[in-house]
Amino acid sequence: MQRTVIDFPAVTKPDESAGGYRSWPKIGISLPPESKKLLRTLAQVMDVAEWRVVEQALGRFRDSMPKGAAAQVSAAVARSKPQSAPASIWTECPPELAGAMKEFLRFWLTPANDLERKTRALLASMLKLPLPDKDS
Repeated sequence: MQRTVIDFPAVTKPDESAGGYRSWPKIGISLPPESKKLLRTLAQVMDVAEWRVVEQALGRFRDSMPKGAAAQVSAAVARSKPQSAPASIWTECPPELAGAMKEFLRFWLTPANDLERKTRALLASMLKLPLPDKDS
């Protein structure tokens, strides 16, 4: 069975004082394997990070557009407000575990009853994890 895999190291938001590109918003896109291979190869040949290849390609794509369309894109970008990075981590799992993952998230974030709340508190204590903010 062929699966699309997002190939990047774990993404964590560093201490805010660190600054730099690590605190920029993160994106995850699915690419055909050939495109991912091309991106990786371009980055290696150019001796730059993959995000720099994408950034340069976006700029060149915009610059190759007809003047009216490029001006429209530039104006829209200028009007848009910067978005902060969401407090989330992207993960992948085999399709057969997707249902269990969704149910665990439901259990952890919105327990259905007192038994689930107590079970979650016990698990949090055992694993030394904080409970979600609203239940702390």
